[in-house]
Amino acid sequence: MKKNGDSSKRNTTAKNWQRTNNEIGHLPDIVFFCPHCHEKMLFRHSHLDNTAGYLTNLVGYKCPECESVRWFAVDDSEEYLEGLREKRGDEYVPSKEVWASESEKIRKKLETLGYI
Repeated sequence: MKKNGDSSKRNTTAKNWQRTNNEIGHLPDIVFFCPHCHEKMLFRHSHLDNTAGYLTNLVGYKCPECESVRWFAVDDSEEYLEGLREKRGDEYVPSKEVWASESEKIRKKLETLGYI
């Protein structure tokens, strides 16, 4: 894959990732665990980025236990990523209600902070 903006070689989704065909864009084939506390990490953010000279989907995961964050750059075809941009704009962040539904610990944290 060239980093000069040539997307002719980028016609498939990155290994270990699947297209969602919705506003998220991509989800992994595997479960991510926090490298610090080993808790299952949860999806938190998806952002289209062009700083490398070509469009890529940056997908962020956060640990509900220690709040560690990990970002993954997911390559895909220019056509798919542009279609994703048309659906949602450059970024997607799930609502706090979605976050709260994923974990009792997260729900309690959000309530304590007054977010829900």
